Amino acid sequence: MENSLMEYICFLKKNGLDAQASAFDQSKETPFDLIEDLSERGFIGVGFPTAIGGAGGNFEDHLALIQELSTSFPALSSIFLTQSSFAVWPLYRFGTESQKKTYLDQLIKGEIWGSFALNEVGSGSQLSEIRTTAIEHENYWLINGAKATISNAPISELFLVASKVELLNGEKGYGIFLIEKETPGLTISPAPEEVGLHALPVADIQFKEIRVPKDNILSGDVVSEKQVEMVFNRIRLAIAAQSIGIAQGAFTKGLEYVTKERKFGLRLINLLECQRVLSETATDIEAAESYLKNTDTNEYTDTIQVAKIKLFCTEASIKTTEALMAMTGGYGYTRNNHIERFSRDAQVTALYGGSADAQKFIISRTWLQSIEKNGNG
Repeated sequence: MENSLMEYICFLKKNGLDAQASAFDQSKETPFDLIEDLSERGFIGVGFPTAIGGAGGNFEDHLALIQELSTSFPALSSIFLTQSSFAVWPLYRFGTESQKKTYLDQLIKGEIWGSFALNEVGSGSQLSEIRTTAIEHENYWLINGAKATISNAPISELFLVASKVELLNGEKGYGIFLIEKETPGLTISPAPEEVGLHALPVADIQFKEIRVPKDNILSGDVVSEKQVEMVFNRIRLAIAAQSIGIAQGAFTKGLEYVTKERKFGLRLINLLECQRVLSETATDIEAAESYLKNTDTNEYTDTIQVAKIKLFCTEASIKTTEALMAMTGGYGYTRNNHIERFSRDAQVTALYGGSADAQKFIISRTWLQSIEKNGNG
């Protein structure tokens, strides 16, 4: 399945996918026809067992598809990596049998779309800092709060909402609640416009006195921070693959531009400065790709290692796209050319799924924990 999908993505690229990506970037509309096309071909199911309706293969196959699609249309790859890691995988890994029966098959087929709502204004994706609350009652949960810039929210029928929990016995913890779009008290509103990934549908969500059935808490119980970390580790690896694809796409466009024959003077690639930029960016891309591919990506428990990968790959993508823009001169800085679009999209990869600063905070745990263990400071 992965090979046939890879071939189909290459076919789309040869038949105008770049132009479609630019058009949707300008219109800021959601590419529904492409979403439906790739969903029907099994894109969402790659990396999930056939026994549950998936396409088989492993997570590396999913990452390869995300990377390849991102060399042309990063916003489209964002829509799919969000569905896979933020909707399908949490249900597959932690859902009860009843929850899986209700939602999983539809999510894998793309018949319904889902979002994972953790991010809040002022707290980002730090679970311990969220302010959304779920109070347990005899027959329901009462949820209040708000989430910010949630990917796929405008097209989602199902929201996996992270919340602080207060149980009937007074104990506190965290929960992830399955809330359908039509639930009374749920409001979806436009989010501030992002600098890039314009075709990715994003929205803010508000919850006011929402009553959620008792069995709509994911896994049937409160969750640990480790489980939420696993969900985010999976999508961070996908974003790392996406950022590599963005850099590769920009490199291809930059190389095409500087190797064009000129009516007067040498081709730009004959200039030493262009050769320097191309050499450095090619090396950065290969280093990022090697870092991701030489890491065990089938386990999502090594949060510090995943943070390092996301930080390295997204920063390499930003560095690469900016260097290629500068190399192509005035063309690179004009609106609505491919390199400029890739550069804006690269900026977003360092923000969503946890910002670059958030990844640095996670990485610093190594030294902080060592100091605490040794009793210093």
